[in-house]
Amino acid sequence: MKNTSLFILLCFLTISCGSVDNKVKTNFANTAKNINKWTAINGDWTAESYNLTGEKNKHWAIITLNKQLPENYILTFSSQVQEGTYLLEVMLNIKEQAFLGILYNTLDKKLQIEDRKLFKGEEIIKENAFIRTKNNIGKLPKVALIPTTEWVTWQIQKIDNHLYIWLNNEEYFHYEDHTTHLQSRGQLGFAINGQATIKDLNITPLKGKTPVHPTDFKSKPVILPFFLFSE
Repeated sequence: MKNTSLFILLCFLTISCGSVDNKVKTNFANTAKNINKWTAINGDWTAESYNLTGEKNKHWAIITLNKQLPENYILTFSSQVQEGTYLLEVMLNIKEQAFLGILYNTLDKKLQIEDRKLFKGEEIIKENAFIRTKNNIGKLPKVALIPTTEWVTWQIQKIDNHLYIWLNNEEYFHYEDHTTHLQSRGQLGFAINGQATIKDLNITPLKGKTPVHPTDFKSKPVILPFFLFSE
C-alpha cells in the first residue's frame, strides 16, 4: 500500500509540475549565459516573460534552478506575495537535500533563517511534506518584519560563511555560520506556501580570494524565542 501511494504521488507531481516555459531566463551577471532551465518539484508554476509565479496545491510550491551557485555571490530579485500567502522561502545552497532557508513569514511577521531539508521519494510520504526544519528549531536568528503584498526587492550576499540580507535596500540580517548550515555552492530554489511571483533574478559571482564585506552593516534586533524545542 505504501509503495502504491508513493507511485500515485509521484505520477501526480509529474503531471502537475512538468517543465517551466523556457521564456524564463535567469541572468548570471558577468557572463554571457542566460539560464532557462528550472525543475518544478511541486505546485503549479507559470512563466511569462521574466516573471515566475508559483502556487501551492496540497503542499508548498517548490522550484529549483538547474545551476550551481558560485562559491561567493550577490543574489538580487523582486518578489510579490498574494493576499493569504503565509510564507515565501528562499532556498540557498541546496546540496544533498540540505539547505539554508530564508523565510519571509507573513503570518508571524518575521524574516527568519532556518536549517532545512528538502525531502524526496518515500520521505515525502512519511513526513507528509516536501520541506521541514531539520535541526536547531527556534535557535537560528529571526527579526521583525512588516509584510506587504507590494513588490519587495531582495539583495542577498554570501561571502564564505557570512550572509547579508537587504529588503528594499534596508539592512535586515548579518548571519555568521559557525556550523555547516550555509553550504558551499549548491543550488538555488524558491518555496511558497500560497502564491507569489519572482522577477528580475540576477546572480553575480564575487571573484577574488577575499571578497569585501559590506561596511557598517547593522542588523535589525534579533527576536529571542519564548522557548526552544528539544531535539
